[in-house]
Parts: sequence; C-alpha cells; structure tokens
Amino acid sequence: MDVIAWGAWWAFIVVGIGLVLIIEAFVRYAMPTYRRPMFWRLLIGVILVAIGSGHIAGLETWWPIVVIVIGVAILSYGIQRAIRPRE
Repeated sequence: MDVIAWGAWWAFIVVGIGLVLIIEAFVRYAMPTYRRPMFWRLLIGVILVAIGSGHIAGLETWWPIVVIVIGVAILSYGIQRAIRPRE
C-alpha cells in the first residue's frame, strides 16, 4: 500500500522513541514519588520527534530552525535555574 516507504522506516522509529520519552517525562511529572528534573529527557524527545517527522514530511531544509529552538530552550532553562533561589 506504500503507506510507509521502506527508505523512511527509521524516521518512524525515531518519532516513536521521541514520543515515548515525552510521555515518560509527563508521567514522571504527574507522579510526585518519581518527580525529578526532566528537562533534558523532554528536550531529547522533542528533538527526536522533530528529526523523524521532518524526514517523514520532507522538511530536511528546516534543520536550522530546530537548532535555534534547541538553543533557545537550553538558554531559557539555564536562565530559569540561575534566577530560581536555591533551597
């Protein structure tokens, strides 16, 4: 049926792994006993989803935007940690 092209099977796996990481981060955040800093796990999940879906949708030329978004996310996380008082 050519729903999934054989050359792009890896992109679907990358998207799946990214979604699992994102869902795990939100589940850990919802359960107080397992709550830990989850920024990096969430960021890696978003990156994997962006890479996989970019390849599936044919957006290979959009990679600079992904790099800029990642940089802004890392900077905002660092600024937030610097401003927040230590306990």
